Amino acid sequence: MSQNPRSRIRRRLLGRVLVLAAITLIAVIVGTLALSIRGGRKLLPGFGAGAREARDVYAGALYENANPRVAYVGDEACVGCHRAIAEDYRTHPMGRSLAPIDAGRGTPPAGAGEKALFEWNGLQFSAEHRDGRVFHKATRREPGGETLAEVECEVKYALGSGTRGASFLVERDGFVSLSPVAWFAQEGRWGVSPGYGEGSQQTNFERAVYPECLYCHANQVRPVAGPLNRYETPVFRGHAIGCERCHGPGGLHVREDARAASPGRTIVNPASLAPELRESVCQQCHLQGAFRTPRAGLGAFDYRPGLPLHRFWAVFQRPDGSREQSDAVGHVEQLGTSRCFLESEGRLGCISCHDPHKLPEPSAKADYYRRRCLDCHQQRGCSLPRAEREARGQAEDCVGCHMPRLKVANIPHTAATDHRIPRGVPGRDAGRPRAPAGPDARALLVDYFDARRTEEERSAGRRDLGVALAWVSGRLGPKSGLTTMSATQAVPLLQEALRDRPDDRAAGNSLGAALEALGRGPEALDAYEAVLRAAPDDEMALRSSGSLAASLRRYDLARESLRRTIAVNPWRSDYRLALAKILSQAGDWPGALAAAREALGLDPNQPEARSILIQGHLRAGEAAKAEAELQTLLRFYPAGREIWQQWYEDQKRAAAAGGNPL
Repeated sequence: MSQNPRSRIRRRLLGRVLVLAAITLIAVIVGTLALSIRGGRKLLPGFGAGAREARDVYAGALYENANPRVAYVGDEACVGCHRAIAEDYRTHPMGRSLAPIDAGRGTPPAGAGEKALFEWNGLQFSAEHRDGRVFHKATRREPGGETLAEVECEVKYALGSGTRGASFLVERDGFVSLSPVAWFAQEGRWGVSPGYGEGSQQTNFERAVYPECLYCHANQVRPVAGPLNRYETPVFRGHAIGCERCHGPGGLHVREDARAASPGRTIVNPASLAPELRESVCQQCHLQGAFRTPRAGLGAFDYRPGLPLHRFWAVFQRPDGSREQSDAVGHVEQLGTSRCFLESEGRLGCISCHDPHKLPEPSAKADYYRRRCLDCHQQRGCSLPRAEREARGQAEDCVGCHMPRLKVANIPHTAATDHRIPRGVPGRDAGRPRAPAGPDARALLVDYFDARRTEEERSAGRRDLGVALAWVSGRLGPKSGLTTMSATQAVPLLQEALRDRPDDRAAGNSLGAALEALGRGPEALDAYEAVLRAAPDDEMALRSSGSLAASLRRYDLARESLRRTIAVNPWRSDYRLALAKILSQAGDWPGALAAAREALGLDPNQPEARSILIQGHLRAGEAAKAEAELQTLLRFYPAGREIWQQWYEDQKRAAAAGGNPL
């Protein structure tokens, strides 16, 4: 029986209404989910004229776990489904980037007693095992072997895979510092840690380890606001770089995909990402540049895989590169200048050659990497005849010829592979690395990511350039002509940023440093004080304010700033020494003596602190105590006996005349 036409029309209309309702319902659900996810977004103010609307650095993510509200779950949650990969990864250098010291890696053989490792700067360094713990010790001895002073600290963590070497971390009340003792595996020797060498002002066991340093060695830490190197305890949440550093947090994945028939977008697979996003995963640690800093309002650990790295980190290069320098983490910059990379149009990346989960066995490395080369060069292999390759001892070793070993400029006793992939004679200079397309060649620094940024991001990035230029002005020193140039360029950029965001502590401290480099001391002091009004415990602003106030002879402010600095970080002998110097300049000799003794209590190897003790006793009329301190100083530094004795006679005359210390 045929249906009534009106009935058919009503049914069609009803069907269309149901379809529209379903579409509307789906849209509402998707919109609700999106709002839920965006509820965890990180909104940052724009910078520059008229750019005041919030921008979401997590917007547009293809993977749901890019949302900052998704929790990290730790490596053990991954092992159940990925056991074989996890076991391989534990042998990879990234899987061994940090370990508790009780694992014994990189330490002398366990056992009772003490083992001398090396001597440096008049000190003998040793390691001792006691009750399952390891202690590093710096000892100063007289020529006859009698101990004059020693500093001992327990080292709790080994930093580094051991492939090139290992450094060791000291942790006291959440403050993390670096031991002066390091192991350099490529030379098979102990030596002084990077940062403690020639020209360094670091004192024993006091080199601060900042979040930006730990980011590329540790799984996760939570910095405490204010101090430069203090962390919530326990300091490390997981130790070595974990699965989630490259794949993103697993909170959604273990909860939802465990029940799903096939994995969704709850965990990142870097191999499936577009080239820029894929390379960002590696670049978060292996792109160093001349200077790098988190973007305004962000911290070192805010980046999530699957997102563009340039939203989170500013990485600056010198426009002309540097032919001489090959940094330990400069592989990204090197690869970016290679012909292989440039002609691949994004196909070539880090994981084209490197398995991030497993290293090839040493005996198989040449063949492994040769096969990676042949993925692109199968039709056109090596142009050298086999006989010539064999004569060089590298018959089937592409890397041996085209990626020679280089000395590393920023870490002594190590070498790295040249990722510029030069052609021709092995080791021949491949030329200067080229800066990214587009930057002004006259600039002191250029942003590595300049070509990828939107106009809004470029506007916001003016602040980051200001921070970088202020850093340059501090590194170059007052006698460099570039100091004035970099500081002059930095000041307006930082002032502009602070107008939009007055609570930007990094910009405020950088503005103070740039103004100080230009000799504008009172203005610099105002900049530091502005930071401290918003963040009274900011260690950088406190110590800078104290030092600058002393140079301006504002001793009351200097004294107060340094006392607050010591309260924020009590483990720095140089802060106590600075306070002793200020108190002596202000004529407060009892206070200066107390501060100098506190400095020596943390590090007895400070001749300036001992000289303040001598001056203080002379001005108090305590000649016997001054003479005793002089004899102690001469025992510590016998090579300068004549100079110190002449200085002592000058100090006695100044004290007798009631003059200032010389």
